[in-house]
Amino acid sequence: MNSPKPNDGNQTPNPPEMPITKHEPYISGYEENGVVQFRPDNTITRAEVAAIIARCSADFDENKTYSSNFTDVSGDEWYANYVGYAAEKGYISGYDGGPFKADIDITRGELAVILSKYGSFDGDGICTEFSDVPNDYYATGYIKSLYDENIVSGYEDGTFKPDNSVTRAEAVTMMNKVLGNPIAENAENPFGDVSPNHWAYNQIMTAVQGK
Repeated sequence: MNSPKPNDGNQTPNPPEMPITKHEPYISGYEENGVVQFRPDNTITRAEVAAIIARCSADFDENKTYSSNFTDVSGDEWYANYVGYAAEKGYISGYDGGPFKADIDITRGELAVILSKYGSFDGDGICTEFSDVPNDYYATGYIKSLYDENIVSGYEDGTFKPDNSVTRAEAVTMMNKVLGNPIAENAENPFGDVSPNHWAYNQIMTAVQGK
């Protein structure tokens, strides 16, 4: 079941300019029984995306407390500071009634809104490039902006699948493109579940090594 759309598309203003970013690692893997995995096909949550946004921003201060008004973020959660930072900058917002819903999977449409705002892309217009993005879809202009910037290209069947959950591999690929990070080639691979033949191999190495 698709979650209701957040207010990201119509309640927060576009940031005035692209933030100063850092080319540093912004995501890590999981260790289980001595084996480190990235789990590229696992989905990624709204909290995890907020953490990525904060970690990639040069003005994010780990020692500063950033607060938010979300009804379900108390301030004690591991992600509270990341969410507070991203909300303060206008990159994210919550759902009707005030919750952020940190632990639910982020959708491709939601991520398009957030990354467009983070990259200071205009988010205007109507996306006609994909057959499954209606003109009145809340993220249509943001999806178009990412398409125009060559950050997303959709699927071979001409769809974007805006309500599908985003995988970890897809998230780092889109984020690297927004950041303009140089792609890591011939990097040491710390993961037992990411083959060099994986479609996002170099993008994953870039995200975890920051180079």
